[in-house]
Amino acid sequence: DHLPGGAGHVRSFTVEPNRLEIEDKIRYPTGSRRARAAFLLHPDCTIAVDGASATIRNAGLTVKAYFELEPRVEAARWWPDLGVDAKTHRIVLELDGSTCHRSVFEVTKSPRGRRSPK
Repeated sequence: DHLPGGAGHVRSFTVEPNRLEIEDKIRYPTGSRRARAAFLLHPDCTIAVDGASATIRNAGLTVKAYFELEPRVEAARWWPDLGVDAKTHRIVLELDGSTCHRSVFEVTKSPRGRRSPK
């Protein structure tokens, strides 16, 4: 749980049917209060952010994500296998000053006709 510079991080998960809650606890070293949490998405996912929530769709499923902070989406790379490089996105939360942050993900089947493109 120790990171460079003396910071500490513990991530815990609460799993229920169709629901995942992630709690990040951060211990900052003296004089530093910067951290970020990131969630890498599969390349087939689509994402739309609305304030402190996001809707992620893929393969007939919809994931509604709720955050305590407004996330941003940034371009990322995914390497699912040696020599395979795919463009994707990641959800990023700037946790500056936060010592505890919860992210909740709820999964439902997408309405007909709302499948993500391949």
